[in-house]
Amino acid sequence: RAASAIVAYVDAGGVSVAERADLQLALGRGMFDARDYAGAEPRLRLAATIAGTNADARKTAADATFLRGRAQYRRGLADEARATFLRVTRTFAGTAAAARSHFTIADIDHDAGRLESARTHYRAAIDAGGADATLAAMRLGSMALVAGEPRQAARVFAAAHSRRINRQ
Repeated sequence: RAASAIVAYVDAGGVSVAERADLQLALGRGMFDARDYAGAEPRLRLAATIAGTNADARKTAADATFLRGRAQYRRGLADEARATFLRVTRTFAGTAAAARSHFTIADIDHDAGRLESARTHYRAAIDAGGADATLAAMRLGSMALVAGEPRQAARVFAAAHSRRINRQ
């Protein structure tokens, strides 16, 4: 009931577009955290739609769309989730959500045996330098080792180590 009261207040127009989008994202995130993935999805879609092209709400739109992809994945809709993550990488390039989306696509593709795509997205996650960059490098280097390419693995590991040291 509390969520309904918040939604009614927000829908009445008493807040800015960015605030409306942020509130919808918070509601969607709460549903996601409560494992109500089916309920979270439309709320997150609405947050991204409200944010639209509003410059102040771009991060909200990116985060809502990324979390929507996670909700889809948790519901077993891997292809739909992958398409949503790909949309984040294209629509919100340069954001933390895009970096996380590259890593997540790589992870999905790696598990599915789409190794070239996984490599491409691990590289993009590394280049984006987000929170998953080091893990993406470790996975990319491990893929090179498994493929019998120890020199390539060493280059990837060395570059990841160098980046990590330079960021500390």
